[in-house]
Amino acid sequence: MSDNTVTEDEDIVEKYYPDLSERELELLVCLGWTMKDFNMTEAYSIEVEARMTENLPLWLESDQEKIQNKLLPDEYKDILSNLISKNIVQEKTLETIYGDSSIRSDQYLTFTNEDMTNEILANT
Repeated sequence: MSDNTVTEDEDIVEKYYPDLSERELELLVCLGWTMKDFNMTEAYSIEVEARMTENLPLWLESDQEKIQNKLLPDEYKDILSNLISKNIVQEKTLETIYGDSSIRSDQYLTFTNEDMTNEILANT
């Protein structure tokens, strides 16, 4: 994803939520590009956390420059909790069917504003 797309995503989020802190904005942009990477209207909760904190998986190392200052896990949880309490982000538990037909409940994050979700997903 280009830096221009990240900037455009920031502009979209700010259009809907102009009073966010820089860290809240970063987390929402991260949530948006995680949705895009998986082509879903939700994002795996653990994936967003991995991208926002120091726990970045090796296969995502090329994305490190997108968020310069990684959060500590507790900071991430505080910011996410704040966004949930503001009704900007929602946590969902969805059942996921894996190749061997096993079903597992996974945690997902999504935006509560459908218009913003659609606008961000259309911004590629």
